[in-house]
Amino acid sequence: MSNFSNILGYNTSNNIYNMSDNTNHILASSDFLNYFPDAHLLKKYNNLLYDFDIPISDLEKIMRWKRNRPTDDDKVNQIVSSLNSDSVVFTLPLLIAHIKIDSKSFYYCYDGCNRREALLKYKNMDKENSKLYININILFNSNHDVIEKRFKDFNKLTPVPDIYTNCGSKDITVELSKQIEDIVEIFCKKYKALQTQSNNPQRPNFNKTSLNNDLLNWAKERGYNTIDKEEFFNNLSILNDKCKSEELYLHSSQAIRSKKYALKDAVKNKCDKYNCWFLSTKEWLNTLL
Repeated sequence: MSNFSNILGYNTSNNIYNMSDNTNHILASSDFLNYFPDAHLLKKYNNLLYDFDIPISDLEKIMRWKRNRPTDDDKVNQIVSSLNSDSVVFTLPLLIAHIKIDSKSFYYCYDGCNRREALLKYKNMDKENSKLYININILFNSNHDVIEKRFKDFNKLTPVPDIYTNCGSKDITVELSKQIEDIVEIFCKKYKALQTQSNNPQRPNFNKTSLNNDLLNWAKERGYNTIDKEEFFNNLSILNDKCKSEELYLHSSQAIRSKKYALKDAVKNKCDKYNCWFLSTKEWLNTLL
C-alpha cells in the first residue's frame, strides 16, 4: 500500500469544521454532508470554491461530466501501476462541480477523470487502500456553462477534443457527438496496436484526441447531423481496399516510375500487418465516401 501526501494520504482528524455561516449555508443547500459525511475542509477560497479531503470510496458518488471525453483505459492503467509502485505524484486536486437540478444535487468531475477512475480501481486492490483520503476542489452552485469555461481555462495547454467543448452547440448535436464517440471507441479497439499518445504520430499510427477532432471537423464540413456507424465502417473498408490496391501497384514492376511515391517499407509492412492501408495517408477522411 502506498503512502502519499497532498492528494493521497491518511486522514485521522475528527470531522469538525470551524466554518462561517456562509459556508454552513452552502454545505446545507448542496446536501454536501449527506453525500460526503466524512469530508474534511482544507481551504476556503470564496463562498463557492473549496478544497476538501474525502474518503477514496466517496469518488463513486461523483460522476464524469457529460462533456468530458471517455476515460482512457491505457492512461488509467498507467496511473494504477504508478500508484502501486509509489512513483505517482499528483500536483492538482480533482476538479468537481456541484449542480442542482430540480432541488436535487449532482457532483461532476470535469478535470481528472482518468485519475478518478484509477483511484477507484486502486481502492479495490487492497482493503487498506480504502482508508486513503483524496483532495478535491469543489465549485458549488455551478452550471454546465460555467464548468465549460473553467474546463477550457484549465486545458489551454492540453489538446482537448473540440467535440467535448462544442457539444450542444448549433454546430454539433448531442446525438452526433455520441455517435462520434462510439466510432472513436470502435476505431481504437480495432486498431489498438496503432494508437499512440504522441501529438504528431508517424504513419500509420494515430492519436485518439486528433481522431476525435478530425471526425468532428469532417462531419461539420459535410453538414452531417448524424453518422451511421455501420455505413461509416463499410465505407472505411472500401477505402482501405482502394488504398491497398493503389499501394501494391506503386510497388509493382509496372510502376517503376512511380516507386518514389510508394510508402517506405516500414510503413508498408505495418499497414499490411494490421490491414490499415487507409492510415498510410493523413488525408484519409477527405477521401472517405
